[in-house]
Amino acid sequence: MIEATNLVRHYPVVTGLRSLFSAGRHKVVRAVDDISFQVDAGKVLGIVGESGCGKSTTAKMLVGLESPTAGSISIDQDDLGEMRIRDRLAFHRQMQMVFQDPYGSINPSHDVFQIVSRPLVYQGEKDDAKIRTAVLKAMEQVGLNPPELYLNKHPHLLSGGQRQRLCIARAIILNPRFLVADEPISMLDVSIKWDIIRLLRQLVRERNLSLVYITHDLATVPTICDDVAIMYLGKIVEMGPVKKILREPRHPYTKALIASIPSHVPGANRQAADIKGVLPDAIKPQVGCLFHDRCKVAIDVCKTESPALVNVTGSQVACHLVNSEGGN
Repeated sequence: MIEATNLVRHYPVVTGLRSLFSAGRHKVVRAVDDISFQVDAGKVLGIVGESGCGKSTTAKMLVGLESPTAGSISIDQDDLGEMRIRDRLAFHRQMQMVFQDPYGSINPSHDVFQIVSRPLVYQGEKDDAKIRTAVLKAMEQVGLNPPELYLNKHPHLLSGGQRQRLCIARAIILNPRFLVADEPISMLDVSIKWDIIRLLRQLVRERNLSLVYITHDLATVPTICDDVAIMYLGKIVEMGPVKKILREPRHPYTKALIASIPSHVPGANRQAADIKGVLPDAIKPQVGCLFHDRCKVAIDVCKTESPALVNVTGSQVACHLVNSEGGN
């Protein structure tokens, strides 16, 4: 089980020498502001929200590309921050990442065999036969068949979907227990997106992986995720089983996101997203609920008190209106 506890990531704001000697030196961007979640083996957690809500920063902290300002990440109660310091190779055997850009996340001067085998080389594997066997197996599992046809090719000879499969093969070759997929389909053609989603879901089931799936496209969430967390300005505002959240959204922001999903039914009469404005300034956080100035059902307490994330009928919601109806 992967567990993030009270995870925080703040970035100091420095705009020039003057800011170093003024009151502005204490300003920070609250990219991620005290979030907690867990992902069991064989399960997928989707993290959804608009650009700037902290999704990708969360992903980077999970795989060690960013260090938390506060909080912890553990796997089966083994602190990953300490593992990263104690044994970095062991840390990377536990978790890997599939990046958003299949073009920019691989070295164009390397061929397919070099790209997929590189993690094994970094881990100290020197047996060429073992490396080749592992590379062929990983490529077969991600659908690059027959793998022998791809080994000597360079990335520019592959399609976008093949490049993303290549990135997934590189991520799974160490047999990690935890994967983070940061918007892995956003740069792919529509015809390819569902193939990649099905591939990720298949790998989760076959390998009993924990997967965190980062996306801004809520329409893809029910296809791959078991649970979903809705993020807004660095905080989780609603979290629970994906079917329940999509059928019975409680937070006004979640309702607005769901209302924005395009309908596949021609001429469908759908309620418009009940939201206004844009994300507030992350450097100057609002008092009270972070969503209150965009929410049409906000009440007075929303402007003065920050709502806690509490259990409400099988999910967790951070909303004064919902909590007053009866949290448990």
